Amino acid sequence: MSNRRPLKSVSLFGFATLLLLASSCSEDAATHLVVVMDTDYDVPPEVDRIRARVLKIAEDGNGEVETWSKQFPLSTDEASGSGRYSLPASFSVVPDEADMDREVAIEVEGLLNDSLVVARRVRTGFKRGEFRVLRMFLYRACSKTDCPDGTSCGCPQAGACGSPSCVDEFVDPNELEVIDDPGVLPANSSIPTECGPGRTICASECVDTATDPRFCGNCTTACPSGEVCAAGQCVGPTDCRNSNNLCEGFTYCDETTGACLRGCAVDEQCGNAETCDVETHECVCQPDLSRCPPLIGDCVDTNTDLAYCGDCDISCPSNNVCAEGVCIDLGDCRSNGIGCSGFSYCDESSGDCVRGCLLDEQCGAANEVCDTEINDCICSDGLERCPPMVGACIDTQTDPTYCGNCNTSCARGEVCEDGVCVDPDCRTNGIGCSGFTYCDPNAGTCLPGCERDEQCLGANESCNVTTRTCECDAGLTSCDGACVDVDSDPQNCGSCETACGIGEACEDGVCVGPECDAGLTECDGACVSLQFDEANCGSCGEDCGNGLCFFGQCVGSP
Repeated sequence: MSNRRPLKSVSLFGFATLLLLASSCSEDAATHLVVVMDTDYDVPPEVDRIRARVLKIAEDGNGEVETWSKQFPLSTDEASGSGRYSLPASFSVVPDEADMDREVAIEVEGLLNDSLVVARRVRTGFKRGEFRVLRMFLYRACSKTDCPDGTSCGCPQAGACGSPSCVDEFVDPNELEVIDDPGVLPANSSIPTECGPGRTICASECVDTATDPRFCGNCTTACPSGEVCAAGQCVGPTDCRNSNNLCEGFTYCDETTGACLRGCAVDEQCGNAETCDVETHECVCQPDLSRCPPLIGDCVDTNTDLAYCGDCDISCPSNNVCAEGVCIDLGDCRSNGIGCSGFSYCDESSGDCVRGCLLDEQCGAANEVCDTEINDCICSDGLERCPPMVGACIDTQTDPTYCGNCNTSCARGEVCEDGVCVDPDCRTNGIGCSGFTYCDPNAGTCLPGCERDEQCLGANESCNVTTRTCECDAGLTSCDGACVDVDSDPQNCGSCETACGIGEACEDGVCVGPECDAGLTECDGACVSLQFDEANCGSCGEDCGNGLCFFGQCVGSP
């Protein structure tokens, strides 16, 4: 890590503002390519000067022409008037009108005693009327990197990154940052040398090693493709720390192992009268409720429950109700005008209040309804109580903890589909993807899109495996969702917006009139006989009114 202190940058404007074609008499001063230079080498003991060059493509298209070159001696001091410059520093390239749309190459080299230490090269262009920033950072990591032709050791878009490597030397000028003033250094002009709390310098970048997959736990550990960094450890795609959606049903994500374990993480996993204790990952009764019988029973209100009145061990006699935790004889519930309260119902044969339900509202747990034949709460249709007699009502068709039945739990990373444990990775499960989806080769998940022609339902469609969309076959055009030949389709002749008239045909994308048999003439898209057609008698549009057309003459008209 460089030990140089953060310095105020000296902008090299004035003598270093360039014209690519000095022979031209006009320039667009509102168009600038601002080149910002910095390095993570110690200055000046490791790099004592920077040499910058500007080149353009020769007019004949062969080779490059150098238009400007300069060496900048470096110092760690404020260098005003000393002939030396502190980093970061910048210069501006101003194009001549003739070169506005031409490509320019920028080369920056770090030198020590006139010997080359490290270099960077970028090709880009200009955006008319805009100030665009090109950052040319010289990394020590690039000094021993040999890059093939057309590439240069640096970072994508010539910005800063944690791991510089060989990248395409061309940078699209549309991707360069826009600034307002070419005379002021933009933000992020320097390679960081100090980081804030919780961040570490790795490859000249401030990173969070607890979450950054490029530097996971330290500056030398990179997570394999598809894995993420959680708490400084690389975790795979089946590790629940990689996704909040991997643990389903009555399970939670163990932050130590990344496994989905049985238990709760949120209140929604518990019954209506329960909340989740996130310390023990168990569902506990809401305040003022008690679990009766202890450990295995339901959450009940001992102030009103006949079977557990005031305590889990006290049950009220027949024909009593529980009020404020005390058993009270209300008499015949059929005639007392009060009926029964709490989790009880009126026995019409005896007039006693009996523990049980008549209404769904008396069932406190989620997904429960009242079975009025047995007067007890049961699971809703399609759900099963797992484990039996205790706990929540479970959908065994989708719950990985109870998949298919209360005794089957899916292995780590598997999901439950239609009551069967399956591997969710479409690359390895032997099932692949269904419907209009394709298998992502990197993550192994099914994403919207196609991978086979058979997934395209329209006629004359095939799958473009690059865009993952269904497209019309070659020579056809999509019009209102249908693939048609606009060269011959009279409803879409030449384009989707053009429909031919009645009787017209489409030939080579142009509407043409109908071909009439001998003795007939085309009038307004129809083939008629000018000898006997009352609306076109003798010529198109000659209407006989109420008369007759006889051999091209109107007769008998009033």
